[in-house]
Amino acid sequence: MFISNPKIINTVEEHLSRNSCFDIVLDTCNCNSHSTEIDSLWLELLIVTMMRRSFSARVVVSLLSAIGLEE
Repeated sequence: MFISNPKIINTVEEHLSRNSCFDIVLDTCNCNSHSTEIDSLWLELLIVTMMRRSFSARVVVSLLSAIGLEE
């Protein structure tokens, strides 16, 4: 389990640099990560997600579909 350092992040670069320690991102099921997953896609990280019925649980699947990465 990774627990983020509570240090204040001042720049986008600092924010994105925290993700460099990950190889894979596990998305939450009932309410997708939204902007966090956009950052993960930008950094070309592997994302594991599951589509559910509600809008908030389909965001990442929609993002992946939009860039041609369906199942």
